[in-house]
Amino acid sequence: TPTGSPWWSTPENQQLAQTRIKIYQCPGDNVYEVYSNPSGQIYITGFDYKTPPSMTYTYTSRFLSATSPQFGLTNYVGVSGKNGKYNTQFQGVLANQTTVKLDSITGGDGSSSTLMFGETLNSSYGSPRNAGLTWIGYGSFPTAYGIPAPKNVVYGDWSSNHPGGVNFVFCDGSAKTLRRTDATTLPIFQAASGYADGQSPDWNLLYD
Repeated sequence: TPTGSPWWSTPENQQLAQTRIKIYQCPGDNVYEVYSNPSGQIYITGFDYKTPPSMTYTYTSRFLSATSPQFGLTNYVGVSGKNGKYNTQFQGVLANQTTVKLDSITGGDGSSSTLMFGETLNSSYGSPRNAGLTWIGYGSFPTAYGIPAPKNVVYGDWSSNHPGGVNFVFCDGSAKTLRRTDATTLPIFQAASGYADGQSPDWNLLYD
């Protein structure tokens, strides 16, 4: 369990966190629109964890008002697996406090078949934009809910402005645009987020 003060509690970290890093922004989106919405929320952290005694899956996050310091934001977050560490079969390489080594991936499903990072608008569909994710503190999203159609997007969904789908990076460094999921492709997408689930679905259903 992490200890110590959170990053946003010190002036030095707050100043650093206001840096806008261009490579973390999709050229087809403007994550900083949220700062023009007084009701917007800036998520400063987000991760999965298990809650005792039931050890059920929980995804937690903390946010500040968009009227707070204008922290640098990101369109890209890690893939935690289907439900982070709660679903051990489909656990992702970037679930909370993971220590997954490359050997575990290549000895599992393979680096070309395992998702590492994905794209998100980090906001609900429509205007004004209502949320943003800090690059310095936000961790990952699960794949449990798939990649919804644009009009169904809410905060926490994999999403983009691209007509063909949503961009993801695999553990071998390759980038692919994945189609939005349906009842057939959702299990494939979830399998792609686990690094040692032993599944061998038809990946061509997810991308060209």
